[in-house]
Amino acid sequence: MSELSLYAKKMRMLQQRLHREELKLARLKTKANAARQSDARLKLRLGGLIYLVNRQNLSEVDLEKLVVQVKDSIDDADRIESHRIGGENLLRRLEHKKNKSNEKVDETQRREIIHRKITIGGMFVKHGLDKVARSVVLGALLEIRDSPI
Repeated sequence: MSELSLYAKKMRMLQQRLHREELKLARLKTKANAARQSDARLKLRLGGLIYLVNRQNLSEVDLEKLVVQVKDSIDDADRIESHRIGGENLLRRLEHKKNKSNEKVDETQRREIIHRKITIGGMFVKHGLDKVARSVVLGALLEIRDSPI
């Protein structure tokens, strides 16, 4: 074999190896993106609970206090069932009204609201409330909704 054909063969092998490594990297990026999207969806859903109880205008400090109150309320095993029932009832009622909203929100406002919900949801995750059913968290929020912070 000539020296030129050996170099060509080595070049093809290196290109194939590079291609395999690029495919591995693409798979890892896809997994990382899927995990990030899943995390963002969870935070969005948890943050949306604050909007359901009309507490979205609270400051970050007050929201943090509210989340701590929710965590303390959920830690009380005697009240978990009542929280779950209250939260499920509200979620069921809201499901029926879901598509009847007439509010028109432009794209910028929608993005700001989504960002705010994800930020608030991060507080829930920080305090370990992502492991608790949404209906229980919502029930606890409903219970302390009228109490002062």
